[in-house]
Parts: sequence; C-alpha cells; structure tokens
Amino acid sequence: MENLERGIAEAIKLQKLVVRQGISMMEKRIVSDRNGFRWAAIRDTPDLEFFLHPLMLSNLALFLLRALKVLCSEFLVIVHET
Repeated sequence: MENLERGIAEAIKLQKLVVRQGISMMEKRIVSDRNGFRWAAIRDTPDLEFFLHPLMLSNLALFLLRALKVLCSEFLVIVHET
C-alpha cells in the first residue's frame, strides 16, 4: 500500500508540473500556430529535465491542445439567422 501511495503522489506531482508549464506557456504566448501546425519551444524553465522524457512531453502537448481548444471555442461567435 505504501508503494501505491508513493506512486500516486509522484503522478500528482508530475501532472502539476505539466499544468504549471502549460499555463506558463499559454500566458507567455509561446505556442505558435503556423501553416496549420501548433508548436512551441520549451526554454528557460526549471523543470526542463522532466520534459526531456517523451511521455512527459506528450502529456504537455495534450494538455496544451485541450486547453487551447477550450480557449478558442470560447471566442467563437455563432451567428444564427432568423
């Protein structure tokens, strides 16, 4: 049971890193949208070593895609003609 609790605590810590980095990148407007692709460079972050791992990088990318999708949908205007 102790291993499970440690594993859950570590997973929570890593997810918080992803959320913190993703929010920071969105606030700094680091994510670029060019030619139909979104990309960003991760620099100047104390957590860089975590994002060198492919799974953490994938989690960050998925977080950013979901967050940007929600943000963009809030700004869409639906025109309804009567």
